[in-house]
Amino acid sequence: MTRLLRHIALAVAILCMACDNPFSARTELELTVMEARVRCMGIFGQVESCLSVRWQGKTETEAFYDSIEGFTFVEGVRQRIRVERLTVKYPPADGSSYQYRLLAVLDRTTVVVPVVIPLGAR
Repeated sequence: MTRLLRHIALAVAILCMACDNPFSARTELELTVMEARVRCMGIFGQVESCLSVRWQGKTETEAFYDSIEGFTFVEGVRQRIRVERLTVKYPPADGSSYQYRLLAVLDRTTVVVPVVIPLGAR
């Protein structure tokens, strides 16, 4: 009987470790997603298209390399959103240490995106 109880306790311990929460912290943040994507460098040096965001309390925009679960980017629409940022306990070597989830779209503003024609193009 004691042996059986040890095996059950071991199985429960293994199951509890397998169900460990992969996130160590949760933060709610507000940011503005600008109306046009920007060029950015990918992990292997290739040029990619990233969201351009402005964090709450900041004046400058920056390229946002991560994705936001539940968020849909719309060209020409500036969106102020609230997100949940989860800190990943054990991020992959080539991945982000954060995961983002959309909580709410707070405001949407249609913005005219200028068309840029390179010099020398006809």
